[in-house]
Amino acid sequence: MFIYSQDSLRISNDTAHKPYLDSTNVKLKRHTLFFELGGTSFLYSIKYDCILKQWKKFSINSGIGFSALPNDHGYGFDNGGINAFVFPMQLSGLYGKNKNKLELGVFIMPSVNIYTKKEKSYEGKKTEYGLGKGIDVGYRYQKKQGGLFFKTSFLVFFGNGLSAGTFSIYEGPLPWIGIGIGHTFK
Repeated sequence: MFIYSQDSLRISNDTAHKPYLDSTNVKLKRHTLFFELGGTSFLYSIKYDCILKQWKKFSINSGIGFSALPNDHGYGFDNGGINAFVFPMQLSGLYGKNKNKLELGVFIMPSVNIYTKKEKSYEGKKTEYGLGKGIDVGYRYQKKQGGLFFKTSFLVFFGNGLSAGTFSIYEGPLPWIGIGIGHTFK
């Protein structure tokens, strides 16, 4: 159902043309590109993060990433290359007035494992799909003016038969850590 409202259109148009400014009229840089070791993809990922909404001490972020992992399946890392792909997605809240922030988030980790010709999954499939999920608590260094970005995280994965490359969570929570470094811009 679509509801038309001139007020909602006017608000959207007004806010679309105004830059995000803090109380000192410094334009907020909202986009971040970074490399994460560990974290929401188990081993590594390249991620993009965007501040969706900013208040004085709190902001809401959304992020997505990509990782390609080697599949082991008991044969070692000589099975013909990379054949597991992970696409971590996160929604988080940041609390902090300046560049030092507390991050609390939830994430999902869709993955696809593609087996080589000589391999099959335990069920005889050539392709398996997984969906991990978890929570994230961490520290984030991110200046409003942009520049260097840094984050550390403590994560807990909750899996139901999730498999991504050489990593698997078959039941129960799995604690994990992550560290990321990158650049905040525009």
